[in-house]
Amino acid sequence: MTRPTTPARHSIAARSSALTLAVLTALATMPVSAQSPDGGLDPEREGRVERKGFVIGFGLGAARVTSSASAGPFSVSYAETAVSTDFKIGWAPTDQLLVYWSADGAFRSSSEALETDGISYSGLGGLGATYFLAPGANSFFLTASIGRSSSASFGSDGGMDSISGTGFAIGGGYEFSGHWLVDADLVMNSLNQSGLDGSSQRIIRVGLSWLHY
Repeated sequence: MTRPTTPARHSIAARSSALTLAVLTALATMPVSAQSPDGGLDPEREGRVERKGFVIGFGLGAARVTSSASAGPFSVSYAETAVSTDFKIGWAPTDQLLVYWSADGAFRSSSEALETDGISYSGLGGLGATYFLAPGANSFFLTASIGRSSSASFGSDGGMDSISGTGFAIGGGYEFSGHWLVDADLVMNSLNQSGLDGSSQRIIRVGLSWLHY
């Protein structure tokens, strides 16, 4: 004979079902931590990247080079479009700070204003630093560098003329994906050229870079 179910048993069963449903719901909505194969947290899946350590980067873009020179009451200034390159190699003491040696260059056809034929180069090589505003792969960053400036013309006849000086650069950009960056900077070069009271170049560069870390 089947015993009739009492109200108390109905109450216990209902409470058990409600408790089970609550536990399952809590487990389903808990955030799952991304883990690496060794059981630790995977920084990239957690939205962070590990930039700390050795870094090396390459970049390519476009630039506008404005050259100015003066001698006594006379002065001249002209602008040219160039292909820009960027190279850096160094060390990141933290995931947000990079310190490196950098070399930025702008290559263009020699200016008709100077009546030269061949290729001209303007650049800056020296010590630089980049600071990412966030540790994540998608982060804005600021850059600065200072060092030796140079400008050279390579003639079609094999000859070369070059001058040098000092310069600095400031800029910034955005890392839109791991290792890939869009950046822009302003380079200000002061050049020592005999026979002139002053000689300088301003380079505005925009490009795409790849950074290994």
